Amino acid sequence: MKELMTKWKYGLQTLMDSISFKLTLFVFIAIMMFVVGLMTGFIINHDNVLNTFNLRFWQHIIETIGGHH
Repeated sequence: MKELMTKWKYGLQTLMDSISFKLTLFVFIAIMMFVVGLMTGFIINHDNVLNTFNLRFWQHIIETIGGHH
């Protein structure tokens, strides 16, 4: 049992040292924070959270940033 725990800890340490794992974790957390921020904004403005999935909303954001006119 002790040998299994040692191998497991070594595997976990190797995973935590991996650059690709750290980058993937960072991107995942950034996306989650973006979604939580959007939903929090909708809740504060007393709007429907499901409007996040509305294409018209995203077109408005793209136009605001300087996209299509």
